[in-house]
Amino acid sequence: MSEEKDAIKQVGELIDTMLSLAPTNNRISQFILLSEGQDYQSMKEMYPDFFEDRKTRSNFLKALGMKIKSDGKIDVEYNSVASNLKSIISSLFSLFEQEEVLNKVSASLLTEIPNLKEEWVWIRLQTIQELSKEENSPAKLSVMILKILRKLREEGGYDYQRLESKKILENMPEPVDESVMATAIDILTKYELLKQSGEQYELSDDLWSYKLLIDDLE
Repeated sequence: MSEEKDAIKQVGELIDTMLSLAPTNNRISQFILLSEGQDYQSMKEMYPDFFEDRKTRSNFLKALGMKIKSDGKIDVEYNSVASNLKSIISSLFSLFEQEEVLNKVSASLLTEIPNLKEEWVWIRLQTIQELSKEENSPAKLSVMILKILRKLREEGGYDYQRLESKKILENMPEPVDESVMATAIDILTKYELLKQSGEQYELSDDLWSYKLLIDDLE
């Protein structure tokens, strides 16, 4: 029988194991959350080490229960590692979003436990922010789109929850090329910060929950 550890230490290790599955701490979790329905080439650019050669790509996707469909989109198979991990992460988000849970666990373990969903929103926003610093990057426009959508929805209510790209363009401080606009929107949908419904776009549910984070973008 192995040597017994301090009970609180064991709980701490258990919590650490749970936190290790969060997308802010695990790139495979990130990939699983972002890749379903996305173009394979697009995800390859974001995570090149997962697709460095044909064998790596095949074994990586097969182990997770994912596949590339004939249209080039990535699909998650039913009852696979990926589909179950998505459910587990969703439960972790719900659990570690509750202030009471965070306070109890943090106080008991004498270490601050983060709000995992808020962290996941923030790391995606930070990624857009970093992309926007590149010369002539469409991501600069992506940041502006987020701020405009938030402002219009707060001021106009439900009528401005979903907007066509044309309406977003009308609210730009200066003229924007439609092709650049399309690329900027594509960046945001790729990181699941925007939801698309037909020709209309809106802030994703988790971003809207933590919309104040948009204020921290430059």
